[in-house]
Order: sequence, then C-alpha cells, then structure tokens
Amino acid sequence: MDKDLLHALTTPRFRRQQPSTHLLVAKNGDMRRGRLKRITEQELIFESRSRSVRIPLDRIAKVVAVLQLQASDAAPDMPPEPKVGWITVLIQGGSRLQFTPTSFDKGQLLGRSALYGPVSVPTEHLNEFFLGGLTEGLKASEYEDWFMRPAAEPVYDEARSE
Repeated sequence: MDKDLLHALTTPRFRRQQPSTHLLVAKNGDMRRGRLKRITEQELIFESRSRSVRIPLDRIAKVVAVLQLQASDAAPDMPPEPKVGWITVLIQGGSRLQFTPTSFDKGQLLGRSALYGPVSVPTEHLNEFFLGGLTEGLKASEYEDWFMRPAAEPVYDEARSE
C-alpha cells in the first residue's frame, strides 16, 4: 500500500469517535476521507472536515466504503450480514452493492443496505444481480484491504521534558 493511501486511511486521533466511512478518489489522484451522504445523476454530496461539499461526478474516479479497524491486529469492524432475501447487484463500471430489495418504482430498484441504509439503483445501470451472496468465480474486491486505521498515539520522551 503506498504512503498517500495509507495516510488517507488513517483516522486522526481527534476523529476517533466519528471516523470516516468512505474514501473519495478524484480523477487527478487526490484522496479525501469522509462520509458519503448522497449520489445523484450529476453530483455527489460528501461530508468531510465537518462540512458537506457537492462534487460533480465527472471529477470522481471512485468512492470506496472503508471499514474500521478496531485494534492494530484485529479484523475490520464488519457491517452486519444481511438477512434472508438480500441480493447482490453488479453495477456498470464494476461497482457492487448488497441490499434487501423492498420495491420497484419508475425504473428504480429500491431497498435497504446494512452498510448504507436506504438505496436506489436505476435499472439501466444494472449489469447483473444475484439472489443472496456473490457466486463463486466473482473476483474479490480490489479494495478489501482498504480499512481505516487509528492514528498512533504520540510517544513523549519524559527524560527530555525534565
């Protein structure tokens, strides 16, 4: 993992109580950690540094949901497993989303995700969907090791301060 990505995936000490849930990667390679609030057909609303910003979709390369690492050797804090009746959809561009569908309305597949809450996917953006989990043969996510790590505690040299 490169230095810039490792830095972007590090939760600052003052944000430990409300760590980032997403990493936004711009087409120019810039990265920003924060919380995805909403995506429309024209823009993305992203909360970063305690304020919401609107970013045109044509400037964004990807938005990755990142999990929280609880301790240096622990496994990431995984979202709860969906209940019976959930589906996995593969969306144009290679994204995937798991949720429990609730309805279909005006070309939108609506449902609830354990990770994102209410979701809506335009059917024209769907490539495939699977009942339940991913089937064998689908590659693992290239982002599966992208999770937030807590910043290291400062080490003070008490002998020097005297």
